[in-house]
Amino acid sequence: MKKILTTLIIISAATYSFGQSLRLYNGGIDITNDTLIVNITSNALFENDIDIHNITSSAVTYHIRRTVLNPPLGNGCDVYFCAGASCYAPSTNTVYDEPGVGTTLAGMTNLIGAQGLVAHFDVGQSCCDTYVKYQTYFAQDTATVTVHYSCSNGINDIAKASGVISTAYPNPSNSTVSIKYILNEFAQNGKITFYDMLGKTVKEVELIDKQGTAKINVTDLNSGIYFYSFLIDGKTISTRKLVISSK
Repeated sequence: MKKILTTLIIISAATYSFGQSLRLYNGGIDITNDTLIVNITSNALFENDIDIHNITSSAVTYHIRRTVLNPPLGNGCDVYFCAGASCYAPSTNTVYDEPGVGTTLAGMTNLIGAQGLVAHFDVGQSCCDTYVKYQTYFAQDTATVTVHYSCSNGINDIAKASGVISTAYPNPSNSTVSIKYILNEFAQNGKITFYDMLGKTVKEVELIDKQGTAKINVTDLNSGIYFYSFLIDGKTISTRKLVISSK
């Protein structure tokens, strides 16, 4: 029995050590090696946060590769992405290995919202049903997600996941911030979630009304850079940065 147990432990450890280090998330949902469906309409701009998680204790130096699977887009449709502090111009046939020589991600660290990868799709006058593959990788370890931009037959699918949020004011702040928001008529619930630089949730604010101004006390947050996400029915609509200044 001891020999069998020891063998199982060794196999388990080996599986973990050779397992995938990077995982991709959208709105708190693991989308690694999966397809993210985004309903689109013409004459609109869509952006989707793809969070990058390093689930191991070791630092990794990763790259991002973007491939349009069914070029050319045409009809005024452009696809591009932002990673870190840079955005990369649209192109139908180019494969990106960005950012540069690679970005180091510490062990057990999450890059959320604008920290990670933001996929953009600018739809022209005609809707463009398009597939775009994003790969976050290092060495032989690759985490992939395919974003399927699906032309919607109506606006309801998009309206159910839409809303508007303003930039926090004042920003930087050391006491209270005000954030204006609007939830569409189809929304069941809304929430503003604050994260630190490691992707840890530090504060959540439930939105009671369909629209209004959320006045949020931030005196419990230490000085530094934070990110806040606007969620409707559990889906991230927008993520922005907030600076807490010294008190």
